[in-house]
Amino acid sequence: MLALVLALPIVGSAEVPGATPDTASRAPGTGWQVADVRELDIGVRYAALSPNGQNLAGVGPDDRFCIWDVATLESECAGEEMPIHPETITWSPDGTAVAFALDTIPPRIDSDIYVYDRGTGALRNLTDDGVEGVLEGISDDNPPIDDVPTWSPDSQQLAFVRSFHGDGESATTAIMRVERNGGEPVPVALLTVAQSLAVSLPIYWLPDDTLVYTQNTNDIEDPNNGVWMLDVVAGGSPALIVPGGEGSVYGGPMVISDIAGGKAIIFAYWLAGDIGFGGDRPMFFLVDLATGGSEPLPPLPEADGKSPQLVDATFSPDGATILLVTTSLDGAQLMALDVATGAISPLEPEPRDGRYLSGVPQWVSSNTVLLQRMDGPMLFSLVPTGTPPAASPAAGLPPDGAPWRIVAERSPDLGGRDVVLSPNGGWLAGIGPEVSIASRRVAR
Repeated sequence: MLALVLALPIVGSAEVPGATPDTASRAPGTGWQVADVRELDIGVRYAALSPNGQNLAGVGPDDRFCIWDVATLESECAGEEMPIHPETITWSPDGTAVAFALDTIPPRIDSDIYVYDRGTGALRNLTDDGVEGVLEGISDDNPPIDDVPTWSPDSQQLAFVRSFHGDGESATTAIMRVERNGGEPVPVALLTVAQSLAVSLPIYWLPDDTLVYTQNTNDIEDPNNGVWMLDVVAGGSPALIVPGGEGSVYGGPMVISDIAGGKAIIFAYWLAGDIGFGGDRPMFFLVDLATGGSEPLPPLPEADGKSPQLVDATFSPDGATILLVTTSLDGAQLMALDVATGAISPLEPEPRDGRYLSGVPQWVSSNTVLLQRMDGPMLFSLVPTGTPPAASPAAGLPPDGAPWRIVAERSPDLGGRDVVLSPNGGWLAGIGPEVSIASRRVAR
């Protein structure tokens, strides 16, 4: 029996789900389809995908910060056991560092901003105030709590939220900035709110140095709730772009799911608690950051008389598509919304069993999508609609010393013997059943 084996080097991006044509190579009007799915058993529930799709960062089984190679699932860990807040883990745009904060509530743990540098392997506390552990009560003497980091577009700075847990009106929230290599944090703006932890995850540092964030206080009718914008370099007064207080269409507090091309996807989570998922009122909105105007995402198409529910959404890297994570009685399913036309199409023919965790999915430049599940991260490789299955990896040798592994095997029943493989791997030649020279295409 003849066996054909496909081997790939255990390095680089050739074997990583998502190592597919980028969004720039997709023809206008072309949709997306799932080409490959991979469930990762790394002992972690929530992880963050690197910008090139080749690494995951998260909290390891022993509560240490770790990075995993997507291809080999080998990990590198740093630091000691810490109560890391997984949703704060964020990669620098150039993929050379990862920032995170600690899980400050509950209880009131003193959190700082940490950065892991992949080049040096060093884990640094950028805002160390000399205090660790649980804070005693609420007092003006308590150190500030640093949370919600986000990277500058050039990967050289971080903006973050600093909360002061004071008595009475002395409690407040501020926006700060710090260099990647450390130094004294720079105040950017003191928010007009008498509450700590008043800014929700995530916040966004845009290429023009605009910082976009959502302010949510304990009072759902607070007129200062909503989406705000601020010049993170020049400072000045923040501007309320999307009101989320009393009387707004959003029903109260909200979070930003993603931003691309001057537009933001807003999730009005207060509506979810008010009317429940599956209600008639929309909970996801597309907002123009320049004007503040918004429109709800279009309703999902029914399948067999059933209406799925939208639970998460994120932009494609080029902003032309919105990935929709939906769920129904039949399972979970990914869909694609064309921003220009409003058309919605499924990425797979049928829903998958199980539900995805709440948490915004990631779609990175390699067209890999990361979703979070109870049993670990899940990677989807997307290709433009109509892309044929890849016959083989790109030509080329791995770096010196890199090992190989088998990823596919076939045993064609040709009815012949003594065959040889063509140089491009597409044909076999040999002695056929009738003892004559014959050739067969490998693909048949």
